[in-house]
Amino acid sequence: MTRRLEAVLWDMDGTLIDSEPAWFDAQADIVNRHGGTWVPADAVALVGADMATTVSAMQAAGADLASDDMSRLLSEAVISTLRQAVSWRPGALELVNELSRAGIAQAIVTTSSHAMTQVVVDALPPGTIHVTVTSDDVQNGKPDPEPYLLAAAQLDCDIEGCVVIEDSVVGLTAGIASGAHVVGVPHDVDLPEPLGWTLWPSLRHRAVRELENLMRTRTRH
Repeated sequence: MTRRLEAVLWDMDGTLIDSEPAWFDAQADIVNRHGGTWVPADAVALVGADMATTVSAMQAAGADLASDDMSRLLSEAVISTLRQAVSWRPGALELVNELSRAGIAQAIVTTSSHAMTQVVVDALPPGTIHVTVTSDDVQNGKPDPEPYLLAAAQLDCDIEGCVVIEDSVVGLTAGIASGAHVVGVPHDVDLPEPLGWTLWPSLRHRAVRELENLMRTRTRH
């Protein structure tokens, strides 16, 4: 039986918005100011990681700062950048708006905090995003499927009627494990050949009908 598209579950950093440069700059600044050494490869290795993993890596790089203080400084720095301007990934804002006009539910599912996510939600037209699931809302973050399963439940949707859009292997793994249809859109890191997900080079010029087509079969490409 062909399923209809019930909802789109968006990863945020690197997928919906181009916030990775803000994260990279904040990580480097904090580590270097607190006695450590941070190089671009360190930041790239953390794409898709949660805050706890990021903080641990920064401490391992020599930053002499308590975990809570480091988390706070990181969040404050990135939120400050986002409040100045939200930079949308190519095609993402257009697709979000088309989904909204079509009446399809949307959620943001992210390893970032609620405060940071709210800045992005507030930059969109009211009612565009129906649910947010952040690192504050789950016990097990990505690559565990819990965040995506929680989003689908809060939207009152069947996870198999949802499309997950992600830019990292960590996020793709979570989406596949949840049972959703999954689209990978690479940004700062290359994505492997599809292992259960659909790979799109960009969201530019992508339309709702292409997401709806993913519902026509459980065989993913």
